[in-house]
Amino acid sequence: MELQNMSISGAGKLGGGEYAKVSCSGSSKILGNLKCLALSMSGAIKVQGSVTCQGAIRASGSSKIEGDVICNDRLFASGATRFCGDVRAESISCSGATKIEKDVDVKIIKTSGAFQVGGDCYAETVKMSGGFHIGGELNAEQIELSMGVGCECEVGSIGGGTVKVSRETTWGLWGFLKKRKTALRTLLIEADRVELKNTIAKIVRCTDAVIGEGCEIEVLEYSGAAEVHPKAKIGKVVKI
Repeated sequence: MELQNMSISGAGKLGGGEYAKVSCSGSSKILGNLKCLALSMSGAIKVQGSVTCQGAIRASGSSKIEGDVICNDRLFASGATRFCGDVRAESISCSGATKIEKDVDVKIIKTSGAFQVGGDCYAETVKMSGGFHIGGELNAEQIELSMGVGCECEVGSIGGGTVKVSRETTWGLWGFLKKRKTALRTLLIEADRVELKNTIAKIVRCTDAVIGEGCEIEVLEYSGAAEVHPKAKIGKVVKI
Protein backbone atom coordinates (compact mmCIF):
# COMPACT_ATOMS: atom_id res chain seq x y z
CA MET A 1 0.00 0.00 0.00
CA GLU A 2 1.31 3.43 -0.96
CA LEU A 3 1.87 5.69 2.03
CA GLN A 4 0.21 9.10 2.11
CA ASN A 5 1.77 12.46 2.85
CA MET A 6 0.07 14.23 5.75
CA SER A 7 0.02 17.93 6.66
CA ILE A 8 -1.71 19.40 9.73
CA SER A 9 -1.74 22.98 11.00
CA GLY A 10 -3.34 25.16 13.65
CA ALA A 11 -4.94 23.01 16.36
CA GLY A 12 -5.18 20.00 14.06
CA LYS A 13 -4.89 16.39 15.16
CA LEU A 14 -3.51 13.31 13.41
CA GLY A 15 -3.99 9.75 14.54
CA GLY A 16 -0.94 7.59 14.98
CA GLY A 17 -0.03 5.28 12.15
CA GLU A 18 2.27 4.90 9.18
CA TYR A 19 2.69 7.73 6.66
CA ALA A 20 5.08 9.07 4.04
CA LYS A 21 6.07 12.68 4.78
CA VAL A 22 4.45 14.32 7.81
CA SER A 23 4.40 18.09 8.29
CA CYS A 24 2.98 19.74 11.43
CA SER A 25 2.68 23.40 12.40
CA GLY A 26 0.87 25.53 14.97
CA SER A 27 -0.35 23.61 18.04
CA SER A 28 -0.94 20.30 16.27
CA LYS A 29 -1.04 16.92 17.99
CA ILE A 30 -0.20 13.42 16.81
CA LEU A 31 -2.24 10.91 18.80
CA GLY A 32 -0.22 7.72 19.15
CA ASN A 33 2.90 6.11 17.73
CA LEU A 34 4.11 7.45 14.40
CA LYS A 35 6.03 5.76 11.59
CA CYS A 36 7.03 7.93 8.62
CA LEU A 37 9.55 8.60 5.89
CA ALA A 38 10.21 12.19 7.05
CA LEU A 39 8.92 14.46 9.81
CA SER A 40 8.80 18.25 10.07
CA MET A 41 7.45 20.03 13.16
CA SER A 42 7.23 23.77 13.82
CA GLY A 43 5.36 25.50 16.62
CA ALA A 44 3.97 23.84 19.77
CA ILE A 45 3.74 20.31 18.40
CA LYS A 46 3.07 17.32 20.65
CA VAL A 47 3.51 13.67 19.67
CA GLN A 48 1.72 11.43 22.16
CA GLY A 49 3.77 8.34 21.41
CA SER A 50 7.02 7.18 19.85
CA VAL A 51 8.44 8.12 16.45
CA THR A 52 10.20 5.87 13.93
CA CYS A 53 11.43 7.81 10.92
CA GLN A 54 13.33 6.53 7.89
CA GLY A 55 14.44 10.02 6.84
CA ALA A 56 15.25 13.28 8.60
CA ILE A 57 13.38 14.76 11.56
CA ARG A 58 13.22 18.57 11.83
CA ALA A 59 11.77 20.08 15.00
CA SER A 60 11.52 23.76 15.85
CA GLY A 61 9.59 25.87 18.31
CA SER A 62 8.43 24.04 21.45
CA SER A 63 7.98 20.57 19.97
CA LYS A 64 7.61 17.58 22.31
CA ILE A 65 7.79 13.84 21.63
CA GLU A 66 6.56 11.77 24.56
CA GLY A 67 7.98 8.39 23.50
CA ASP A 68 11.23 7.03 22.07
CA VAL A 69 12.68 8.33 18.80
CA ILE A 70 14.38 6.18 16.16
CA CYS A 71 15.65 8.21 13.21
CA ASN A 72 17.62 6.48 10.46
CA ASP A 73 18.84 9.84 9.18
CA ARG A 74 19.65 13.21 10.75
CA LEU A 75 17.70 14.86 13.56
CA PHE A 76 17.60 18.66 13.69
CA ALA A 77 16.20 20.49 16.72
CA SER A 78 15.93 24.20 17.42
CA GLY A 79 14.02 26.26 19.95
CA ALA A 80 12.72 24.51 23.10
CA THR A 81 12.55 20.89 21.92
CA ARG A 82 11.87 18.06 24.38
CA PHE A 83 12.24 14.30 23.92
CA CYS A 84 10.79 12.27 26.79
CA GLY A 85 12.29 8.89 25.82
CA ASP A 86 15.46 7.46 24.29
CA VAL A 87 16.82 8.97 21.07
CA ARG A 88 18.61 6.95 18.39
CA ALA A 89 19.68 8.64 15.16
CA GLU A 90 22.44 8.89 12.58
CA SER A 91 23.29 12.37 13.88
CA ILE A 92 21.84 15.11 16.08
CA SER A 93 22.21 18.83 15.47
CA CYS A 94 20.67 21.05 18.17
CA SER A 95 20.44 24.75 18.89
CA GLY A 96 18.44 26.59 21.53
CA ALA A 97 17.21 24.58 24.54
CA THR A 98 17.07 20.85 23.82
CA LYS A 99 16.19 18.29 26.48
CA ILE A 100 16.40 14.50 26.12
CA GLU A 101 15.15 12.78 29.25
CA LYS A 102 16.69 9.32 28.74
CA ASP A 103 19.61 7.92 26.66
CA VAL A 104 21.14 9.08 23.37
CA ASP A 105 22.80 6.73 20.86
CA VAL A 106 24.02 8.39 17.63
CA LYS A 107 27.13 8.73 15.46
CA ILE A 108 27.53 12.51 15.53
CA ILE A 109 26.35 15.11 18.07
CA LYS A 110 26.67 18.84 17.43
CA THR A 111 24.97 21.22 19.85
CA SER A 112 24.90 24.89 20.77
CA GLY A 113 22.85 26.63 23.44
CA ALA A 114 21.46 24.61 26.37
CA PHE A 115 21.64 20.83 25.85
CA GLN A 116 20.43 18.35 28.49
CA VAL A 117 20.47 14.55 28.57
CA GLY A 118 19.02 12.70 31.55
CA GLY A 119 20.78 9.38 30.89
CA ASP A 120 23.85 8.22 28.98
CA CYS A 121 25.11 9.68 25.73
CA TYR A 122 26.96 7.48 23.20
CA ALA A 123 28.43 8.71 19.92
CA GLU A 124 31.50 8.60 17.69
CA THR A 125 32.04 12.37 17.48
CA VAL A 126 30.75 15.02 19.92
CA LYS A 127 30.99 18.80 19.60
CA MET A 128 29.09 20.81 22.22
CA SER A 129 29.18 24.54 22.86
CA GLY A 130 27.32 26.78 25.29
CA GLY A 131 25.77 25.06 28.31
CA PHE A 132 25.23 21.32 28.69
CA HIS A 133 24.20 18.82 31.35
CA ILE A 134 24.47 15.03 30.97
CA GLY A 135 23.27 12.98 33.89
CA GLY A 136 25.09 9.76 32.99
CA GLU A 137 28.11 8.86 30.89
CA LEU A 138 29.32 10.73 27.81
CA ASN A 139 31.28 8.34 25.61
CA ALA A 140 32.74 9.01 22.16
CA GLU A 141 35.97 8.62 20.23
CA GLN A 142 36.31 12.39 19.71
CA ILE A 143 34.88 14.81 22.28
CA GLU A 144 35.12 18.61 22.09
CA LEU A 145 33.32 20.61 24.77
CA SER A 146 33.37 24.41 24.59
CA MET A 147 31.63 26.11 27.51
CA GLY A 148 29.96 29.48 27.21
CA VAL A 149 31.34 32.12 29.56
CA GLY A 150 29.46 31.87 32.85
CA CYS A 151 28.03 28.42 32.02
CA GLU A 152 28.52 25.82 34.73
CA CYS A 153 28.30 22.51 32.85
CA GLU A 154 28.03 19.02 34.31
CA VAL A 155 28.63 15.49 33.00
CA GLY A 156 28.40 12.36 35.13
CA SER A 157 31.51 10.77 33.61
CA ILE A 158 33.42 11.06 30.33
CA GLY A 159 35.14 8.35 28.32
CA GLY A 160 36.75 8.53 24.90
CA GLY A 161 39.78 8.56 22.67
CA THR A 162 40.45 12.31 22.75
CA VAL A 163 38.72 14.70 25.16
CA LYS A 164 39.12 18.48 24.78
CA VAL A 165 37.47 20.95 27.15
CA SER A 166 37.74 24.70 26.59
CA ARG A 167 35.97 27.96 27.33
CA GLU A 168 34.37 30.32 24.85
CA THR A 169 35.41 33.96 24.92
CA THR A 170 31.94 35.54 24.70
CA TRP A 171 29.00 35.44 27.12
CA GLY A 172 26.13 33.10 26.32
CA LEU A 173 22.61 34.07 27.39
CA TRP A 174 22.48 31.25 29.95
CA GLY A 175 25.77 32.30 31.52
CA PHE A 176 24.91 36.00 31.47
CA LEU A 177 21.65 35.42 33.34
CA LYS A 178 23.08 32.99 35.91
CA LYS A 179 26.43 34.75 36.46
CA ARG A 180 28.07 31.44 37.36
CA LYS A 181 31.69 30.37 37.25
CA THR A 182 32.65 28.88 33.89
CA ALA A 183 33.46 25.24 34.65
CA LEU A 184 32.84 21.64 33.69
CA ARG A 185 32.12 19.39 36.65
CA THR A 186 32.49 15.61 36.37
CA LEU A 187 33.41 12.65 38.54
CA LEU A 188 35.67 10.87 36.05
CA ILE A 189 37.42 11.49 32.74
CA GLU A 190 39.04 8.46 31.13
CA ALA A 191 40.65 8.80 27.70
CA ASP A 192 43.77 8.26 25.62
CA ARG A 193 44.48 11.99 25.52
CA VAL A 194 42.93 14.88 27.45
CA GLU A 195 43.31 18.64 26.93
CA LEU A 196 41.43 20.38 29.73
CA LYS A 197 40.64 23.92 30.83
CA ASN A 198 38.23 25.05 33.57
CA THR A 199 37.53 21.43 34.53
CA ILE A 200 36.64 20.27 38.04
CA ALA A 201 37.02 16.47 38.34
CA LYS A 202 37.64 13.85 40.99
CA ILE A 203 39.71 11.56 38.73
CA VAL A 204 41.37 12.08 35.35
CA ARG A 205 42.87 8.87 33.94
CA CYS A 206 44.67 8.94 30.60
CA THR A 207 47.77 8.22 28.55
CA ASP A 208 48.71 11.85 27.81
CA ALA A 209 47.39 14.96 29.53
CA VAL A 210 47.48 18.71 29.07
CA ILE A 211 45.95 20.29 32.17
CA GLY A 212 45.25 23.98 31.64
CA GLU A 213 44.30 27.02 33.67
CA GLY A 214 41.20 26.83 35.84
CA CYS A 215 41.36 23.05 36.41
CA GLU A 216 40.78 21.50 39.84
CA ILE A 217 41.51 17.77 39.82
CA GLU A 218 41.73 15.54 42.88
CA VAL A 219 43.69 12.71 41.22
CA LEU A 220 45.53 12.71 37.87
CA GLU A 221 46.64 9.28 36.64
CA TYR A 222 48.66 9.08 33.41
CA SER A 223 50.99 6.61 31.69
CA GLY A 224 52.58 8.76 28.96
CA ALA A 225 53.27 12.49 29.30
CA ALA A 226 51.62 15.19 31.38
CA GLU A 227 51.78 18.98 31.09
CA VAL A 228 50.25 21.00 33.93
CA HIS A 229 49.57 24.75 33.97
CA PRO A 230 51.01 26.56 37.01
CA LYS A 231 47.54 27.82 37.96
CA ALA A 232 45.92 24.38 37.78
CA LYS A 233 45.16 22.67 41.10
CA ILE A 234 45.88 18.94 41.35
CA GLY A 235 45.65 17.05 44.62
CA LYS A 236 47.62 13.94 43.61
CA VAL A 237 49.60 12.95 40.50
CA VAL A 238 50.19 9.26 39.79
CA LYS A 239 52.44 8.01 36.96
CA ILE A 240 51.11 4.56 36.05
